[in-house]
Amino acid sequence: MVKRNGFKELSKNNIISMAALKVDEPYIKMWKANGYSDITPNELVSGKAMHVDAAYVEEIRKPGYKDITFNQLISFKAQHITGAYIASLKKAKLKDGKGDNEESMPSANEISSYKAMNIDSSFVHSFAAIGYKNISYNQLTTLKALHITPEYVKSIRDIGYTDLSVNQLSSFKSLGITPEFIKGYKAMGFKD
Repeated sequence: MVKRNGFKELSKNNIISMAALKVDEPYIKMWKANGYSDITPNELVSGKAMHVDAAYVEEIRKPGYKDITFNQLISFKAQHITGAYIASLKKAKLKDGKGDNEESMPSANEISSYKAMNIDSSFVHSFAAIGYKNISYNQLTTLKALHITPEYVKSIRDIGYTDLSVNQLSSFKSLGITPEFIKGYKAMGFKD
């Protein structure tokens, strides 16, 4: 069966792994039918072990990832990334950060980064609600990595700093600048 499906020279370990996980002809054909004609025995075993099937491939492709690689699919599955998660980020109308203000889909690697950092549409919307509507992918990961929250932004705004960019907020937070810190300088006579 494996020879008939294009796997002419398999090692004993390949055969044992494929048999143990019940990699059968329909499973091999499913991958080939989905455009993965060069799939390896190890990839078949990985896909089967992660329970990646045709429905999952379609679920990920539907919101816009038509050319996703096998390894990206496995990574998505391992992180429990669903089509609904991707669609929610797509609805958030993220910007590409190239200065052209174009909406675009995050790359598969960016989706993996977002999921690892627990960035979701509610995180994006929480910043949009306070006026940060054109945040790029990189800025989102910076905000999350530095634990910058809308509450932090509001606390800085409450003492007079109302038009700070994401980069300025990042600088403030990375240097430990808090409203109390700023008030201390204001109390010493530094008004601006």
